Amino acid sequence: MAFKLPNGRAPFLQTGRGIPPTLMSGSAMKQTKTETDIELNKSYTDGVNKSKTIAAADPKAQTGRDTSMGVSRNFKTNEVIPIITDHKFDIAGSFAREIDSEGNVVKEVKLGLGGAQSPGALKLKKEVEQRNARTREERAATAKTLNTLGGGTPADKLDEEGKEKLIRTGRATVVNNPPAQMKKNLPMKQMKKEVVKKSSMTSTKTPPTKQMSKVSPAAKQMKKKSC
Repeated sequence: MAFKLPNGRAPFLQTGRGIPPTLMSGSAMKQTKTETDIELNKSYTDGVNKSKTIAAADPKAQTGRDTSMGVSRNFKTNEVIPIITDHKFDIAGSFAREIDSEGNVVKEVKLGLGGAQSPGALKLKKEVEQRNARTREERAATAKTLNTLGGGTPADKLDEEGKEKLIRTGRATVVNNPPAQMKKNLPMKQMKKEVVKKSSMTSTKTPPTKQMSKVSPAAKQMKKKSC
């Protein structure tokens, strides 16, 4: 006979009951973020014009400066993009090697027991991966900043982070400043406490009935006969 588990209780639905509305996600209570409207000022315009003028005055020198920051520039639009120079992990003979984007050996370690899976090789591989991720992130952030301040990204295409950067640097002012998340005020119904007046407690008990002192006629007759 096959073993069969008895039916248990049905799982409770995840309704979010008891969770504050501002912490709920994926529900009807979740509020959408409103974009911030900004107004550019003269400082922004002057900064964009200065960046374009300096780049156009000496493209070769500007290319050198951009390359040192890990970005390349489109001189027509003044847009910059990150330069990808990932290093590679390679096994050659009895060595694990880190090779840069130009094919030069940056670092190498001798393989131990396990070959490419030896601790030294795995450590170097992880270092190469972390280096590439870190470099890409840093260069992407640099390009974004240069595009925000230099006009490489049109003002109407800026995300919230870019708008905040212009506001912090005094290049724009806020037209509207909506909260990150609209808070829904739920009215709290306060229970009115009724004042209970204490009334004097009166006894509801009735005094005990007095026993009848009169003897019934039948009882009197019985008494006479006994005498």
